[in-house]
Amino acid sequence: MPTASTRFRLISGNRLDRLAALLGERLATPLDVDSLAPDVILIPQPTLRHWLLQTLAERHGVAANLDLCTPSEFVWRLLRADRPDLPDQSPWDRDHLRWRLYGLLGAEAGGLPPPVRRHLQRAGGSGDPRETALARLGLAEALAGAFDKYQAYRPDWLREWEAGHPESRDDWQAQLWRQLRRRQPGAHRAALLADWLARHDRDSATATGTPPPGLPPRLVAFGTIHVSPDVLHLLAVVGQWIDLDFHLPTPSAEYWGDVESLRERLRRDGPQSLPAALADAQRDNPLLMAWGAGGREIVAQLFAYDVLLPHSELECFVAPGRDTLLHRLQQDVLDRAAPVPSAFDPGDISLQLHACHSKLREVEVLHDQLRGLLEDPRFDPPLQPSEIAVLAPDIAEYLPLARAVFGGVAPDDPRWIPFSLADRPQLQSHPLVPLLPVLIGLADAPLTAGLFRDLLATPAIAHALGLDAARRAKIDDWFEAAGIRWGEDAQARERAGAGRWREYSFDFGIERLLGGYASGDAAEVEIDAVLIAPYPELEGADAELLDGALALYRRLRAFAAWARDPRDAGAWRETLATLLQELLAPVPQDDAEAQARRLLLETLDDFADEAAEAGPLPAALVQRALRDTLERASPHRPWLSGG
Repeated sequence: MPTASTRFRLISGNRLDRLAALLGERLATPLDVDSLAPDVILIPQPTLRHWLLQTLAERHGVAANLDLCTPSEFVWRLLRADRPDLPDQSPWDRDHLRWRLYGLLGAEAGGLPPPVRRHLQRAGGSGDPRETALARLGLAEALAGAFDKYQAYRPDWLREWEAGHPESRDDWQAQLWRQLRRRQPGAHRAALLADWLARHDRDSATATGTPPPGLPPRLVAFGTIHVSPDVLHLLAVVGQWIDLDFHLPTPSAEYWGDVESLRERLRRDGPQSLPAALADAQRDNPLLMAWGAGGREIVAQLFAYDVLLPHSELECFVAPGRDTLLHRLQQDVLDRAAPVPSAFDPGDISLQLHACHSKLREVEVLHDQLRGLLEDPRFDPPLQPSEIAVLAPDIAEYLPLARAVFGGVAPDDPRWIPFSLADRPQLQSHPLVPLLPVLIGLADAPLTAGLFRDLLATPAIAHALGLDAARRAKIDDWFEAAGIRWGEDAQARERAGAGRWREYSFDFGIERLLGGYASGDAAEVEIDAVLIAPYPELEGADAELLDGALALYRRLRAFAAWARDPRDAGAWRETLATLLQELLAPVPQDDAEAQARRLLLETLDDFADEAAEAGPLPAALVQRALRDTLERASPHRPWLSGG
């Protein structure tokens, strides 16, 4: 039975800026002029925050006292307000679950379901502890994703598994879930949310009749199209107690929750349905059929009226018309109409296709075409850079090329186009950030002269050692002449499977450098019963420079030796944070480096918190986990930031 939300207003439209304008009009009228409580706005992702605040500020002059958070963050706030004993973050979210499952897969290896044991044996068949650990983590991540979705979409399964339902006794997922619950007996998110709904939904037979604690004066959900049924139910209940505006961006003014792609139709009805499926596809809009499940599912949930009954509905669709090819496509989507052939207009530039032989050429053509559009007199008023957004399936592949092409033009050049980069991986945000996974990699791979040279060239490390390009070049020349190529010593070569020999290792070359500096000539000297040919080109003034390079080498070698043994997440965090502090100058060079340092330390803190129950972790697994985290786009980077 749907929840009747007497204060839930559903607002749908096909233009995000139009929805933002309606939001601004609503916020401009305070609910209580004497209250300093912020207006809470739910947004689908943190990167939308910048665009929304900028849009509201441009229209109203200022956008302040607004609390923007994601639906999952808001749900956990309400649960914590209802249960103050809950932690700041849910221990049952995906990031925490994967590490607890990793610990479970190792701690109870003998008691795991047979399919799980067989999978781990096959995945780590070589017997290498690193491969075994990575296989465990891969399975733990897949299970964490599944269990996280079950909490939102199939809580009935979890209840049956926990109750020991006869049909779930031989289900390996149910067995793992029960083992996980024994190790973590506290209530999970699905159980907490079900209890909250049972007590605060006025339509529930077990309702207490008291408003939920922690509710804001009013609530707005803006653009949240990926909402699970349980969260939508919670919002419906919230709409019983406070005013709630749900701004739904949807490309079509018609109901399209029942649209199916050809593949989905054939998968459901079988190949024999192909003729009928093709005939139906000809009568529907192909873009809506390929739009994606996220938008279709929220439309189906809201307009099926089986989860909630809004108090009122407002439509603010803007018809694009049919004056250009792009507008005709948009109008067909808005009307959920099949496309109709039309005459080709050579002067229509609304939709363009360009075939390029490489990604670099794509970016070059993009720059030239955008420059032409910005100067095109047909735009009245002229097109502005802030009105342009460039999207790509994997934007990370294009970011270095965009910096080279768009950033390679001087601001005073007529061809210059102002731009900003969003959704870039955090690894690309600053040269210091990739240092963390590189350092951890020293545990399993011998140090090479090339890697050491790259570390010296890292701006933050070079600044700490006082190295400019000329001083780095001198160190490179010394190492090259002394014969330093790869491997710390003979043992490092042996660990790498290359035999036990020390020639052209770091120890070999450093002994030549120090011997030459001490003796001042090239006569052979005996060190530990080994004849060494000193490198005599160092002078007295070079001692400080060489000492800085050797101090860096000693720190790296000591850390690599420590990191070869598995350690718990807390130890990894403390040691890596200390190493960064030793390698870098006490004061950052600029704000960008300071921000990069904070990012690395916050990443280590989050890792130590999430993996606290995982047990000892090998270096390869820690490197993989931290690299995966840093390869994500920063949630604090602007999206659609205006040029």
